[in-house]
Amino acid sequence: MIMPTPDDSGSPLTFDLKQDVLKRLLTFQSRSGARSLSAVIRQAVTRHDFSRFAAVPRAHRQISVRFPIELKAQLLRLARQKGVSVGELLRSALDALAGQPSKGATSPKNKIATMAKKKAVKKVAKKKKK
Repeated sequence: MIMPTPDDSGSPLTFDLKQDVLKRLLTFQSRSGARSLSAVIRQAVTRHDFSRFAAVPRAHRQISVRFPIELKAQLLRLARQKGVSVGELLRSALDALAGQPSKGATSPKNKIATMAKKKAVKKVAKKKKK
């Protein structure tokens, strides 16, 4: 089990919750008289037995994408303005991408869509000491 923390101080941790789970947590907070949603979540974490935890396979995958600095900055600004994550904006853009890409969308002439390939560097393994 995880040891409880006495108060709301500490480091914030951001994560996604489905709306129905959030609703249940808010109802629990109201009925239990908990000071905050953080207190409810801390209580759940400290009481839960993680020894039987097994991750449920999900039909998604996390990937890394390289963006030009200017485009990344635009996405970060827009995410702050809209009050959403950058991932949410990216998923929206990908959902809107209909069918095949337009001809030349990723050609070298289109500098925003294309990044220079990162050169692979072979790392030499350190020899073990005997």
